[in-house]
Amino acid sequence: MTRKFIAAACLFSVLATGCSPQSESHDPETYNLAAVLRDMRKDVAALDMKVGYPGNHLEIPESFKATRIQKFKTAEIPLKYENAVYDAGQETIGYIEAESATKPLLFLGESLAEAMNEDPKHFEQTNLLVEVRSGLWKTPLPLALRYFRFKGAQPDKVRFIEEIADVDDKVPFSGTEREVKMRNVALRTLRLCMREFLLDGIKRDRLPWSGDLTVSLLANAASFRDADIVKRSLLVLDAAGWRAGDINGIIDYSLWLIISHELFQEHFGDMEFLRKNYRRVAERLESFTMRADKNGLLTLKSIKMNLSGKELFVNWDQDAILFIDWTKDSGSTTALNAIYYGALEAGAKLAGRVGCDSDAKRWRNRAEKIKALLKKHAWDDKRGLFRFDVEDPALGHFTRHGNIYAVCLGVADSKAELESIGRHLAAAELPQVGTPYVSAYEAMALIKCGRKDDATALVEKVWGSMLDAGATSFWEGFNPEEKGDERWFFYGRPFGKSLCHAWSAAPVFLLPMLQK
Repeated sequence: MTRKFIAAACLFSVLATGCSPQSESHDPETYNLAAVLRDMRKDVAALDMKVGYPGNHLEIPESFKATRIQKFKTAEIPLKYENAVYDAGQETIGYIEAESATKPLLFLGESLAEAMNEDPKHFEQTNLLVEVRSGLWKTPLPLALRYFRFKGAQPDKVRFIEEIADVDDKVPFSGTEREVKMRNVALRTLRLCMREFLLDGIKRDRLPWSGDLTVSLLANAASFRDADIVKRSLLVLDAAGWRAGDINGIIDYSLWLIISHELFQEHFGDMEFLRKNYRRVAERLESFTMRADKNGLLTLKSIKMNLSGKELFVNWDQDAILFIDWTKDSGSTTALNAIYYGALEAGAKLAGRVGCDSDAKRWRNRAEKIKALLKKHAWDDKRGLFRFDVEDPALGHFTRHGNIYAVCLGVADSKAELESIGRHLAAAELPQVGTPYVSAYEAMALIKCGRKDDATALVEKVWGSMLDAGATSFWEGFNPEEKGDERWFFYGRPFGKSLCHAWSAAPVFLLPMLQK
């Protein structure tokens, strides 16, 4: 029998499993959530956000009316008015109202420079105002901003109505004044991004992404403990099932979703939710056997192939088909397979929770094989690091990403490996990671390597430096070497960077870890 035939037989056994109820993929709750996501994607288009959102959406008829669930607190917030610019005082999301006999011309931004921009090609959100009654103009959708202004005739009266998730911090925290401030800013970052789902950011993309979810889930578990928003996010991201392609069109995001299911069980313990959704998770994990190479590893070829040998996803951003980080050189197959190992281990734990011992054994055996292959083909004894590429061991190329995930997810498990990787991560020799998203995992890796002081220094370097730069919520990306308005540049756009991004809310859970 060929490897593909055996893999297909394993997948068929999962499809036919009696380990958990065979729930209908399109149950009323999931169907409604998919409709909510449909409407959110329309909102993103209406906001003129420059966003491509690939993935395996469950398409819902236009005739189906979605029922939104998240509860919000709304309140008018005080505005500072100086030099014809309104300042909300901090990052926020909500509605602008203006009383004016004629239609005002609105400009807005997360930064002052963005609010001063008048070139439509550099808008990241719409500046549309609609007349809701005679002389009262309002933004039809909530906008993410700190600053806004009007050009020409000024309105007689202006209000900003903030709309924020109605949740409370349930986890006590004490620390230094600096730590408390950092956690509070991280909390606000997360809370602003808690809309119908745990979203990436409030300016853009204002949509759920499963890789981002691992960080926002952990931050939520260490603060608001809102289990429902996590469940909604997990459900909607995989609503169309594995046959429709990778989650968000990204291979490792499919793996992170499985890890997130186990993290949800670890922190919230909802067995009813797991039993209902286990089969869907198991099918997705098992489908990776058809994409692996003859040794069982995921390769660059694996990224584009599904069971039929057909390309899953092309042309939203060729570099992001395998997305590890926003750096020039982060598409590491070592990192990909470390994440695959983590997903197999997570799947085995989920299978054990529902009593499906055959799945648990198969995935744990497969995980151990992946670990052995990574140590054989990617580990460099001389450097004491994992190489960038597991496919070509001859490449003497080293980056942080594969080593970070090898530590965090358990591939690196010996004292010697942890000591060596920790020493290299603490030094400056390896290229730096590109986002606070990966910095969170780097901090966790340093903690696991027994280097809490270095992890503390990293948290201060990334999130402390953002505080010093005036951040009132944490940004999608941060480079301390960037100054002035170049800090807002991302994706080739002058204001493309999100200044409130949930994957940067990691201090909510990192700070307690550093205190233990």
